[in-house]
Amino acid sequence: MSQIAPDSYAASEATKNRQLSLVSAITFGTLLLLLAVAVYFSTYAKPSFNPNSPEAQVAAAQRIQKVGSVELKLAPAARATPMTGEEAYKSICMSCHDAGVAGAPKLGDNGAWGPRIGQGVDTLFKHAIEGFTGTHGVMPAKGGNPDLSDDEVKRAVVYLANHSGASFAEPAITAASGAADGASGAASAAAPAASAASN
Repeated sequence: MSQIAPDSYAASEATKNRQLSLVSAITFGTLLLLLAVAVYFSTYAKPSFNPNSPEAQVAAAQRIQKVGSVELKLAPAARATPMTGEEAYKSICMSCHDAGVAGAPKLGDNGAWGPRIGQGVDTLFKHAIEGFTGTHGVMPAKGGNPDLSDDEVKRAVVYLANHSGASFAEPAITAASGAADGASGAASAAAPAASAASN
């Protein structure tokens, strides 16, 4: 007759309880440690890179821009009359200043325009004509349209600023300034055509 072998691992009830307590303590400690790490990273470890900052948007735009392009077009005819501030705003400026693209202060946002207006109209003209990169955004020279005359840009700046809390006088539109505006627009358009022809 065969004998049943005794259980090779016959642990006492106290030993089993100690083992269960040890496994439970290790599991609870591990979970507590993971929770502490998660709380630390969600509260104190802030990323230094902000993808919504104007600098990040400009850097991204520079990284994805075309390497080069060739564009042939006829030089625009000189405008008989220069654009008013409102016309210049609607033709060029509103694409950025209505939506606040790249930190552009929105039309009518007195809070955003206040510090800029405080710098004076001459500084606003300079930044709009020559371009400017600041901590709050980027302003391309002439809004990215070199065909605009300086006076048209100035009128657009006054239009924007006056709808945002300023009371600047808009540069007058005269026959002489109309001829000068048209000549400067034609000259700026003819320069690329001449350089393309020489190549």
